[in-house]
Amino acid sequence: MSNDGKSDLYKKGEAVRRKLRGDEDFEKNMKEYAKDPHTKKFIEYAYPKLKALHLELLERGATRREGKDAVAELLRELAKMFIDGKFRP
Repeated sequence: MSNDGKSDLYKKGEAVRRKLRGDEDFEKNMKEYAKDPHTKKFIEYAYPKLKALHLELLERGATRREGKDAVAELLRELAKMFIDGKFRP
């Protein structure tokens, strides 16, 4: 974990997203995220849950299908919470 609070894995993901989208689009997207308190709060809440789920799936040797199903279920749960207004900035 670096001084800015981002893990090395998170930084690698950022680098991949920047490479795929291009610098200009990536920066535009990051500014949009920063302006939207709902999105920022959602990401702050969802990221640790997804990370924990990923580690759990790895530890128990889940199949790719089990992983996809588990992530889809978590995302449905998070989306429902978002729609129900539980992510107020």
